Amino acid sequence: MAKKEKLSLEELLEQAIVKDEEKPYEVPGNWVWTRLGGILKEIKNGTTMAQNKDKVGLLVTRIESIQNNKIDFDRLGYIADVDNIKESDFYIDGNIALSHINSVEHVGKTAIITSNMLPMVHGMNLLRLTFNNACNPYYFQYISQSFDYKQEIVVRINMAVNQVSINQKQLQSIPIPLPPLAEQQRIVALIESLFEKLDRAKELAQNALDSFENRKSAILHKAFTGELTRKWREENGVSFENDWTEKALGNCGEWSGGGTPSKGNPAFWVDGSLLWVTPKDMKSIYIDDTEDKITEIAVNNSSAKLIQNDAILFVVRSGILRRILPIAITTKPVTVNQDMKAIIPKGINVKFLYWCCVRNESDIRDKCAKSGTTVESISSELLYKYKILLPRLPEQKEIVHILDNLLENEQKSKELCDVIDKIDHMKKSILARAFRGELSTNNPDEESALELLKEVLKEKV
Repeated sequence: MAKKEKLSLEELLEQAIVKDEEKPYEVPGNWVWTRLGGILKEIKNGTTMAQNKDKVGLLVTRIESIQNNKIDFDRLGYIADVDNIKESDFYIDGNIALSHINSVEHVGKTAIITSNMLPMVHGMNLLRLTFNNACNPYYFQYISQSFDYKQEIVVRINMAVNQVSINQKQLQSIPIPLPPLAEQQRIVALIESLFEKLDRAKELAQNALDSFENRKSAILHKAFTGELTRKWREENGVSFENDWTEKALGNCGEWSGGGTPSKGNPAFWVDGSLLWVTPKDMKSIYIDDTEDKITEIAVNNSSAKLIQNDAILFVVRSGILRRILPIAITTKPVTVNQDMKAIIPKGINVKFLYWCCVRNESDIRDKCAKSGTTVESISSELLYKYKILLPRLPEQKEIVHILDNLLENEQKSKELCDVIDKIDHMKKSILARAFRGELSTNNPDEESALELLKEVLKEKV
């Protein structure tokens, strides 16, 4: 086989530098747009050595080891056959572990390897990136958390039946905004400082939210096991055993679904005034507004039907069902899309039924989940069969009255959720500005990153 000829510096630069017409956005004059491959010293697949179930041997990364842009030590594996591990199988300080196979959400995720984690073996299904002297690996680690990077990953992934992936060639073609090395270090330091403050604020908000949610959970448990109205029953001659009965949700009222009017028909959307509820609108107890609205023409000519107020809405298909079942009450007539279900209660206090379902939301997700699908879904058939305990209407109203007083801080819970969402949004904004040179840290007098890139590439000539 003929020996592969080395490329000239000009050819290497042509491969590494992003052409003007392909640059995603403008960056400061002493920055340069380069391909990821241009700042990599090495990119390598992991060892395929068998791992043992016993927690004995050397730590090895697995595909699930990357969680929240960090290495999760509870999800590492072990290799007992330490004698056959090569030196090249070990991570070194500053390596980046990158997931290149699994799901759209997981592909492209990264974690930086630091000296306190070593020794650690580089396992299969993760790529190991070693950067050359033109790039601070911590700088890339933050780039990999940005929206623009994630979009570049999405357009390059290969779709298969059960999983997606990105190969090394596709990964190395990703454009990277590269500032001078000193500016990279300043950006990393500033991001770390800002994120530390935001993480602390988020932790405080989350702790307050968890405290409220724990209190709410305890109150709801008492409400729907009869304990909250025990004294009321004694005063009113009501028996828990005789007056609380089991009933399937399907028999608690009139159920309906919805759909999406054709986006290609302006008459369905332009100047629409009717609320069209989708999972993204399910953020509070009451639905009084939506991001999108449709027209009466759409209601009369599509699968989106009008649902009167005082209905209870459920999200039955959405990724959010992995962690919570959103439920809400309508305050005015609405329509819903195909990922929602609605019930108009009959003979049941609407707010009682709402709180009853909120109290059981985890159990409903567990028992009514649709199996065999890639999208998280609730089976309508199982939802309708799900049984709840119902007291008579007077006790329902008494329970709602007590809950209204005890859970008056529900709005504060929503406000805390909003704070957490805003913090996450602020992080995304900081990252977006950082890689556009908008954090006021850039020194235009510093030598261009292009010269740094040239020096590094000369080593390959």
